[in-house]
Amino acid sequence: MAEKLEGRMTIEQSAALKSLLLATLAGATEIEIIKQVRICRDPTDDAYLSLACSADAEVLLTGDRDLLEIEFKDLKEAGLGNLAIVAPRAFIEKWGR
Repeated sequence: MAEKLEGRMTIEQSAALKSLLLATLAGATEIEIIKQVRICRDPTDDAYLSLACSADAEVLLTGDRDLLEIEFKDLKEAGLGNLAIVAPRAFIEKWGR
């Protein structure tokens, strides 16, 4: 992970992200997809949105432009009105402290 983030984040930001991810994984549960979502311009990314919808997720952390550029109105229409799609840097700046 550190190699991919090198130059993009400070050491402190990378450590904070790693800590948050490890804490998240420790509490992870398996989710069954109960609703298929099809709103992303890259159809392969719809799997992440379907998972987020089925899990009633509040945050989808991604660097994928196709996901990051989805309009809120489209998320809301798909039943994902409570979902924030956030880039790693923005996530750390807002929630990582």
